[in-house]
Amino acid sequence: MLTWITSREDLILSKLVWARSHSEMQLRDVRTLLDEPVDWPYLTHWARILNVEGMLDEVEV
Repeated sequence: MLTWITSREDLILSKLVWARSHSEMQLRDVRTLLDEPVDWPYLTHWARILNVEGMLDEVEV
């Protein structure tokens, strides 16, 4: 049996990429995920690479 595990940070990044299509539900999910501790250096590094840094800044407020 194979099990895939996704980190909280990778889930946040994937939801931000999906939210580019103006999905408010994805952004709501990201806000909820950010209620728990995250690895901010990793998250901001990849958000910049994936070009979702501005969206991350919006939901972080």
